[in-house]
Amino acid sequence: MTFIPDNGLFEVFIHFNRFKEDYITILIIMCLDITLIMDKKIEIQSAVFERLINHLQKESSVQNIDMMILSGFCRNCLSRWYQEEAEKMGEEINPDEARNIVYGMPYEEWKEKNQKPATQEQLDQMNARKNK
Repeated sequence: MTFIPDNGLFEVFIHFNRFKEDYITILIIMCLDITLIMDKKIEIQSAVFERLINHLQKESSVQNIDMMILSGFCRNCLSRWYQEEAEKMGEEINPDEARNIVYGMPYEEWKEKNQKPATQEQLDQMNARKNK
């Protein structure tokens, strides 16, 4: 079992006055601290993304156009961002694969089951948002 205090290893070693003159050891400990913090941050962000995707899959009555009007992004944006970030990391993923991840099914199937025709009011609101 590893014990990492809330303040981090660097704080503990300084507190106990260990390695006071050993700057390389302190630098290594600081790097380990930063790595642990960054790993936790990425883990949390990943969990939040997963919850968002699960929520949007369950709330299929929420239309993409309404999301675009209110927030400026929709499920299609999320799938495109997913694909773009994967490519930045050297992972090839095609648009259909990214959409399957976000929609939880093939995009065409989701559209057939859940997408309603946009009303003129929605289209007008969408165009007004684009023209801001």
